[in-house]
Amino acid sequence: MSKSKLDTLDEIENALAWERGIVKALEDSLMKEREVIGALEATRAMIYHGLEAARAAGCGETFGSKGPKPGDIMLDGSVYVGVSPDTGLALFAMPYDVSGSHTWPEARDLAAQQAHGGHENWRLPTLAELTLLHRLQEDGVIGGLTEWWYWTSDQFHSHAAWSKYLYDGSEEPVDKKRSLLVRCVRNG
Repeated sequence: MSKSKLDTLDEIENALAWERGIVKALEDSLMKEREVIGALEATRAMIYHGLEAARAAGCGETFGSKGPKPGDIMLDGSVYVGVSPDTGLALFAMPYDVSGSHTWPEARDLAAQQAHGGHENWRLPTLAELTLLHRLQEDGVIGGLTEWWYWTSDQFHSHAAWSKYLYDGSEEPVDKKRSLLVRCVRNG
């Protein structure tokens, strides 16, 4: 009887060792997958930053028609806007507004919670970036913006933030408790 208990214990130990081996193999596989994803993200960022730096330096013709142009829809569904006038980096916009209208604190938080196209760096546009989006819409390069008031990330003071009226392009500080529209952007 004790021999069968020992056999059973040995079988359990062997099964546990086998399971530990499987868990270790899965952990190793997951680690390699994360490394590959990280390398792909880094490569993608270098390509975009290199392209924008070359364009800013007047070398855009080097890339011919291979680089994105304002209004191009990217593989992740975002819209390429161009170079941010504030950061000097590639700027992308979501192709639609966040549903509804929101106060400034809600808008800022909702933008940060977006995960469109697998990206988690969405934010409110600066006033200069929203002006760029508005100009591109007026030129027929992009669409989808409503002719109404939109929030920007630029604060006027602790109780007001800058907004832009896309009907006529006017800009003014608005009380943060008012509800305006939200279009999210991110740098690439």
